[in-house]
Amino acid sequence: MKETNQLPNRSPLRAFSLTSLLLGIILIMGAFLYATRYEIPLQVAIPVALAFLLEALIYLVPGFPEVLSYLRKSFPKNKIASMVLMVSIAPYLIYSIPTGVFSLVAAVKLTLFCGFIAWWFVLVKSPEKGLSLSDLVVLAVLAYPMISGMTTLFRDIYIGPHSAIPRLDILGKLMLIPLGAITFLLIRGVSATGFRFKISPVDLKIGIQNYIFFLVVGLPIALGIGFIRWSPIPIDDWTYLLSVLGNILGIYLVVGLGEELYFRGLIQNLLTQRGLPLWVSQLISSILFGAAHLGRRGFPNWKYGAIAAMAGWFYGRAYSTRNSVPAAAVTHTLVVVTWRYLFDN
Repeated sequence: MKETNQLPNRSPLRAFSLTSLLLGIILIMGAFLYATRYEIPLQVAIPVALAFLLEALIYLVPGFPEVLSYLRKSFPKNKIASMVLMVSIAPYLIYSIPTGVFSLVAAVKLTLFCGFIAWWFVLVKSPEKGLSLSDLVVLAVLAYPMISGMTTLFRDIYIGPHSAIPRLDILGKLMLIPLGAITFLLIRGVSATGFRFKISPVDLKIGIQNYIFFLVVGLPIALGIGFIRWSPIPIDDWTYLLSVLGNILGIYLVVGLGEELYFRGLIQNLLTQRGLPLWVSQLISSILFGAAHLGRRGFPNWKYGAIAAMAGWFYGRAYSTRNSVPAAAVTHTLVVVTWRYLFDN
């Protein structure tokens, strides 16, 4: 009986470990090829690769519900907050100190930023269900570095250590996803967000359906107001397909899952838990999503904000169909990739 009970507990951690190992191998190979191509010295390439490797491993944690359950049962919230803070700033220290771009001011800024988010729900109580002012404070702080035109916080912190790596603020953007996810899922205790990495066939179907719905409604409007124009990237050789597939994967993992977790899995979900009708929650999260894009390519970019809000409605629709962040992220990813490869604005 003991062996039977232990197997289910070990298998999720085994899946996480195997995924981490596979991801690590891919990242190391990619780092080697990149460093070789651009003649980056080992004393720079190794610390940067290790920083990305650690960030990637941390990124995986909220995508495995069983790992979250293990952490929730094994550690009190204050220890989880401390661990989240440490692993959030560790990638910066790992690459910046050996490469000579470490800044005490930058380290303090990053620590204060991450510490505020990680410790907020330990120090400030929030209702068990529903969106509260406390939630909005943390969400606003999380969104602040991501809204174009508002701040250069991450660019100022994550300085590039080599001419072939002029900036590394992508580390900060990647850090925001597990920082926010673990904070809300473990410390705040938000339930039923529908956040995971795996895309089921049903998720894929729902995501594609809502992508088509958006094209029917949103594409004519985007063309009509002059937000985009037809400008497809020419297909030159086989690398075009690799580029498309690489963009789909990257946008899904970095942009799609992260933004859909915040706007649909948290905001829309918590508003609905608050007792608002689903369509109202979906509308509010869509408007906020559009507002977050007003700073793109010059503030205020009303066209960008309007189209983003409209797209956000269909992302929210995909999410609410079966409470699935991956379904919304599929729609989100397909819209961004279509815009990137077929249109210009």
